Amino acid sequence: AAELLVSGVPRETRIVTVRCLSYQQNKPYAPWSDALQALCTIPADADQATRAAQLRQALATAGIADDWTPLVADLVKLDVDNNVITGALDPQQRQERRFEVIRAIIHARAAPHGLILVFDNLQWADRISLDLWRFLANSIAQVPILLLGLHRDSLEWNGDPLADGAEVLALTELPAAAIPASTRIDPELQAQIIARAAGNPLFIEELVRTVYQDNANLDQLPDSLNGLLMARLDQLDERSRSLLRVAAVVGQRFPLPVVQSVYDEDTRQLIERINQLDAQELTLLEHETPERVHSFRHALLHEVTYQSMLFSRRRELHRQIGEYLEKRYARELSGLRQEFAATRQYRYVQIGRNGMFMSRTARAIVGPIFLLAHHYRLSDTPDRAVQYLLIAGHLSRDEYANEQAMTYYRWAIDILGDRGDDARLWEAMEALGDIQAAIGHYDEAQQTYQRLFTIGGEHLPPVVQAEVLRSWGAALEKQGRYHEALERLRKAEVIASADINHTPPLLLAAIAADIAQTLTRLALFDEALAMCEAGLARIRNDQRSIEDERITAELQQQLGMIHGMRGHYDLARYHFLNALSVQEAIDDLYGCARTHNNLGYLAQLQSDYVAAVNHYRRAEELARKISAKYALSSVLLNEAYAYYRLAKFDLAEESCRNALALCEEMGDRLGVAQANDTLGIISYARGNYQHALHVYQQALTIYTEQQSTYQYGNTLALAAVAATANADPDKGLAYAREAYQIGEQIQVPQLIVEAHCAMAEALLAQARRRHDSDMRMALLHQAADHANHAATLAEQIGSRLDQAVALRLRGEIAAERDEPFSDYFHRALDILSAINSRFEHACTAARFGLALNHRNLAEATTYLEYANRELALIDANGELHRLATQLGEV
Repeated sequence: AAELLVSGVPRETRIVTVRCLSYQQNKPYAPWSDALQALCTIPADADQATRAAQLRQALATAGIADDWTPLVADLVKLDVDNNVITGALDPQQRQERRFEVIRAIIHARAAPHGLILVFDNLQWADRISLDLWRFLANSIAQVPILLLGLHRDSLEWNGDPLADGAEVLALTELPAAAIPASTRIDPELQAQIIARAAGNPLFIEELVRTVYQDNANLDQLPDSLNGLLMARLDQLDERSRSLLRVAAVVGQRFPLPVVQSVYDEDTRQLIERINQLDAQELTLLEHETPERVHSFRHALLHEVTYQSMLFSRRRELHRQIGEYLEKRYARELSGLRQEFAATRQYRYVQIGRNGMFMSRTARAIVGPIFLLAHHYRLSDTPDRAVQYLLIAGHLSRDEYANEQAMTYYRWAIDILGDRGDDARLWEAMEALGDIQAAIGHYDEAQQTYQRLFTIGGEHLPPVVQAEVLRSWGAALEKQGRYHEALERLRKAEVIASADINHTPPLLLAAIAADIAQTLTRLALFDEALAMCEAGLARIRNDQRSIEDERITAELQQQLGMIHGMRGHYDLARYHFLNALSVQEAIDDLYGCARTHNNLGYLAQLQSDYVAAVNHYRRAEELARKISAKYALSSVLLNEAYAYYRLAKFDLAEESCRNALALCEEMGDRLGVAQANDTLGIISYARGNYQHALHVYQQALTIYTEQQSTYQYGNTLALAAVAATANADPDKGLAYAREAYQIGEQIQVPQLIVEAHCAMAEALLAQARRRHDSDMRMALLHQAADHANHAATLAEQIGSRLDQAVALRLRGEIAAERDEPFSDYFHRALDILSAINSRFEHACTAARFGLALNHRNLAEATTYLEYANRELALIDANGELHRLATQLGEV
């Protein structure tokens, strides 16, 4: 079918065909490895130098830097270490960037004359390969690429109704004319063959071969294709039939050395026998170097041959193949076992995003690992498969091939049954739960953890209990079930502390970090600070890993964030710089991006927006370098706010829209809400107050769902200002009061300052509407109190912008009360000029000019003209309209 479809393409068009094999259904990227080697023109017997040169040439042609070589090296069987950039990626980031690199290579290869990629038996492709197929399919509309997938039945796309968007060509029954005239079969017999085969091409081929070559009577042949293939097997001599069955256990593709290991025949005679099978069109030669490999001519023939053996014989052969593979790779497996045993004994504690789980040693023999897991699992000694199933699961997890990883862990669990005293079962179940949590299946993860406690019972060592409880708490925290998460984490801390002599030094520190994060979510900042300090005190230097540095940096980050929210900016900067120093020492680019982002936000809180933008640009550079989308979205949002404060609204909106697109792509609901906040303040600055209120409401809905108290309060303060500007100061005051209550409850001075300013603004607007002198003065008195509180607190925490806004409000209130006001405005203007806040500077000049104009003072013209000019230049239409209204020009 594939040959027919591509027969008319130009000769220059490149055609790459790969076969998906049934026994590789759970090996990540199995068919893409073959495809990539073909696209890079890497011969099967190529040495490492040739593979490296060909891959680098393909990357250069695609415009991909050498830095990304380690991401695809293993797919072309090239042994390359991670570098600073790729080593900083977590499994999800690694998969995303790998997809992008492979897409770039394929697009580049297609550019000159077109490319046709044919995947045969696509129904046997592993899950991650199907995901990559779909990813590529979504990018070829404007590129000369044809993806052709041949498969039986329907493909599983994880419930996505759009699947890969391919046109499906269902092959119908072949007509009688499909039988070549050269066969010289009577037309009536041809019709009988077509009817018997129901148009199935392989069935027709087998019937024609049997009738034409063997002079068989059609009426005496089996009625089914399986039966006909079985009949062909029965016609073979015993040695050939036995050989074909051994080959079937090896796999649809069978290397000669593997077959020879369980089939007692010298090499020359074995090759002769296989050549006979080739001549009978049962098998075919794929290549002779670096080792001779044959394959079954058709997948169904392989299935029929495999199923024709006794179950016990199949299991015995699988074991013998497993034993051969262990001997063949004995040296590599010995090194892996020693490393794996050391890891289990020490039990590395992971926190946050920790890069690859398995070492280079394991990744170097990934093929044999998956084969050993496959053969021993189907053998008469399945327990021998467990160690390989666990490693295969870990390797799959490193590739973010989560479905395959879970399959391997479940197979290991099924083999181990209810052996609650077996450490391998603990490892498999905890790993399964961790992946379920990582892909958002939190309830399933918790069920897995609960089952582990049930099965393990008293056999579970305290350290395992503590680790599982920590994982359980992390899953609950991601669901927003903070109190339940805290309960599990506290229990983990108690268990680990009670068995301190057998607890890995880093485990208690890692638990402390998780507890601190959960406490921060609950706005219990004093407890969170104490827990961070306790975690740092528990850190022990570990020469075998960089986990101690990672946990140290994580705790320093949390301390910085909490102190920043508390308004202790010097302390916050101290801890962020400590984190940055550690991250730079271990080349943690992702961590460095986070810390620069936090340092930028800290500068932003202190109204130093130029410094903030510099930090954000550095963070953006690092995040883009490692394709860290979550970090990049956060940086872009913060960058947008800084640009907004610098009155660069177009740049602000561009950054915000880019961040929003990333958040929507990743399903990051909190990120979407934060993007709405930023779009709201940009709309506010441009005078589109109703749109600002609309997007704020969208953000508030998400924060309510996520139980994000601080963010909810922050958005209320923003909405309060927008509502007041939209001529609804009553609603503005209600929003501001609720924001103030939240700020007091969670003790966040920055939020309290913003709420005070918003309340002062709303009360001032209410007072201006009042004709009753007493009521008006009472409202102005309340407004002045809030403005004074805001100015004092803002100065204490170093928030110069909020101090200036409070002074501007104080000046407006004083003007309304016929009190001296110029000093307030001058002080506000000086601060705003110093921090380069162009928008607020122009707004303050406008309010000052209005106050002067109300007194008929000549200098009013200077401030009003300046404000009009600046507000027009930065497109602050709302303030322009407000100014014109109060001057009676509209």
